[in-house]
Amino acid sequence: MQNAEIARLLTDVADLLEISAGNPFKVRAYRNAARTVADHPDPIAELVSGGEFDLTELPGIGGGIAKEITALVATGTLPQRQQLVAMVPPGLLELLRIPGLGPKRVKLFHERLKVNSVSDLKDALDKGKIAKLGGFGPKLLEKIREGVSGAATAPNRIVLHEAEQYARAIVEYLKAGGGIDAIEVAGSFRRRKETIGDLDIVVSCGNPAAVIGRFGKFGEVRQVAAQGDTRSTVRLSSGLQVDLRVIEPAAFGAAMQYFTGSQAHNIELRKIAQAKKLKLNEYGLYRGSKRIAGRTEQEVYGALGLDLIPPELREGRGEIALAQKHELPMLVTLEEIRGDLQMHTDASDGKATLVEMIEAARALGYAYIAITDHSPRTSMAGQSPAEIRAQWKEIDRLNKGIRGLRVLKSVEMDILENGTLDLPDDLLADADYVVATRTVGWMRSATRPAGSCRSVLPTRSTSTSWRRPRRTRSVSSRSTAASEWTCPIRWPRPPNRTACGSCCRRMPTTNGSFRSCGSRSLWHGVRD
Repeated sequence: MQNAEIARLLTDVADLLEISAGNPFKVRAYRNAARTVADHPDPIAELVSGGEFDLTELPGIGGGIAKEITALVATGTLPQRQQLVAMVPPGLLELLRIPGLGPKRVKLFHERLKVNSVSDLKDALDKGKIAKLGGFGPKLLEKIREGVSGAATAPNRIVLHEAEQYARAIVEYLKAGGGIDAIEVAGSFRRRKETIGDLDIVVSCGNPAAVIGRFGKFGEVRQVAAQGDTRSTVRLSSGLQVDLRVIEPAAFGAAMQYFTGSQAHNIELRKIAQAKKLKLNEYGLYRGSKRIAGRTEQEVYGALGLDLIPPELREGRGEIALAQKHELPMLVTLEEIRGDLQMHTDASDGKATLVEMIEAARALGYAYIAITDHSPRTSMAGQSPAEIRAQWKEIDRLNKGIRGLRVLKSVEMDILENGTLDLPDDLLADADYVVATRTVGWMRSATRPAGSCRSVLPTRSTSTSWRRPRRTRSVSSRSTAASEWTCPIRWPRPPNRTACGSCCRRMPTTNGSFRSCGSRSLWHGVRD
């Protein structure tokens, strides 16, 4: 079981807990554990199976979740997930796969409209029930509608870095069986597409039957969908389809070209071959019955009068014409990357300290990096203005002792709903540059009156009532908005809520969440 699959199941637990009104701290614990597992460089299942690795040494994984992961590796099922799945309609998990829907919206649909499946959601959309809930604009409704339309027919796709975990594991497994002359992963994976529908593995060996037999016994194979003398198709427990093709050495290059290029790319190549009275397929380039190229990809492209085209360019978007004119662009390599301008430390939602980030950048040979931790508005992650100033002061100090690397002072700052900025101008003036983004609260809430800002003050009478704070300060010339909303009164901590001082960390509660607004220490209600 790969890290991506473990992380997905842990995320399912967090989503199911949120839908069933579980403890918010437990929800966050499972989400943190999922991120830790997904980002870990080594296969967690192998570490756990070894029996000597302590999962609790990893950040964000406590004793309870460590036991859950251990049980998952041993049995293939996550006990907590099994319990939660039995408590909610099974179709709710399918709804979570639709773009634009998260646990809060799925829970809203389930409780208010009795939506328990994709078909229920389609019916609610068609009858206009979703639009009547409030908070769902035309663009979001269209996005959900498209997701519903494609839910039944669209193949499951996973992101590239998750696909890489499966590809690496299968290739290493097949190599361990011996007898393999060459093995590569082709398809959209080799073209480095953002998402992958399936994996295509090409092998050259002396005993195809042995390799195909071993392939079907890979530990994560749930089903052997097809198997022949030179090919096999399996489906993994994660749902990912993997196709294996065994090719003789003399045709390995032709197979790699055939199974790597997009359909449009391969059609253009075949047209060039036909114009030369040649035939091109996965077994080679032929003149009549004689194979004239096929052992390597360079041999195939060269015989067609083309420069070797990098896999990443094989999309049928003009690269073949460039290869004919010897004008293919040079692709950027990792060795040519000189810096990174978007980096978060453990001061916000990153995992490494400032010093650790600097050391890692030096190890990569970077000339510059920028530290862009979140501004105060980002819940549970943002830094207060005072914390940002302290961080920048530390960066100035460290820069004096660093040679060959420049650390830039920056921040990922929220643009608030009314167009104002999350940080004061005098602080931003000290930054080397600023990343401005809309990350919180731009989607109008159904519980909030139109035109109000997101950070509003609960009235004394009830935590679910909202009123707009008065205007108190004009915005500087840096912003195009007319004014900034701030709280009019220094309210005490709301009853039965956990105070967090002035650190701008939002604290979850039963009916909503509250946080302080930085140095002013004013409590703002945040309705999710």
